[in-house]
Amino acid sequence: MQILHSIHFVIALGIFLIIIKEFAKSCSHLITENNRKILLKSQNILLMVLAGALLSAITQSSSIVVLMIIGLVEGSVISEKSGLAAVLGTEIGTTVTGQLLSIPQKIIFFLLPFILLVSMVLPKFKNIRKTIFWFSLLILSLYHMSIPVKALTSNSGTMINQLLLLANDKVSVAIFIGFGFTALIQSSSALTALAINLGRVGVLEITGALGLILGANLGTCITGVLASFSFSKKAKTIVVGQILFNFLGIIIISIIFHHYVNLVIFLTPSKLIERQIANGQTLFNILSVIAILPIFPLFYRLVKQISLKIM
Repeated sequence: MQILHSIHFVIALGIFLIIIKEFAKSCSHLITENNRKILLKSQNILLMVLAGALLSAITQSSSIVVLMIIGLVEGSVISEKSGLAAVLGTEIGTTVTGQLLSIPQKIIFFLLPFILLVSMVLPKFKNIRKTIFWFSLLILSLYHMSIPVKALTSNSGTMINQLLLLANDKVSVAIFIGFGFTALIQSSSALTALAINLGRVGVLEITGALGLILGANLGTCITGVLASFSFSKKAKTIVVGQILFNFLGIIIISIIFHHYVNLVIFLTPSKLIERQIANGQTLFNILSVIAILPIFPLFYRLVKQISLKIM
């Protein structure tokens, strides 16, 4: 029976990954390529951070924006420093996916048909209508994925359940699992969705879920690493900066992890674990960016030095 549930989960996960890619593609059509380049042409570090956050929030894919930034740096359209600032912003923008997935499903199932009906009446909102359609499928696939997840984790004797229990107790294990899973499937959104589902069914506690999310932040850097092999040293600086930024953030938060968890719980009035997970992801990325901005010139010089030594 466990084998059937495992097959069911793999199929559900595959469908979810396909749908989330289509959702990201439909979101990216909401803003033109020229507008993206205009947003990323500022020399002001704070504005570049905001531009990166905005673009990744609209396109629902930090990977797409990061790859675009690498291409612009490679083509000397923007500087390495500006590109690195924009990449830091994508870390904030990508948390919008988690916020959307954490909305109570009853509310989404009630509102989506109404919003879709309104968009169908207004022909100018064709791209928005397509985005809403894929988001509807995304929520349905997320719900469908929770069925095998609940079945696989219902037996306390299974290896998966034991591993998740260990993740609840040890943040280092949770971070490692989150990193490995995200690096393997190249989607931090899928890991976020899985963490939310595991939280909803009561298998994953907030400590384990946030540990998974921290690991996913580092795992998502693999996309840039793979893409950087075909680029020059200049563009590879962006990749090194993204990895170092997430690594330092994870180290610092790990040291004060229990205070961080308590803050997340305090800032989430609803007490729903899915909302806590989403807010925890957003809080981590916002705090990391706020912490790095005052020392950004120093951080950039450190990134350059590391890049020169390892490339």
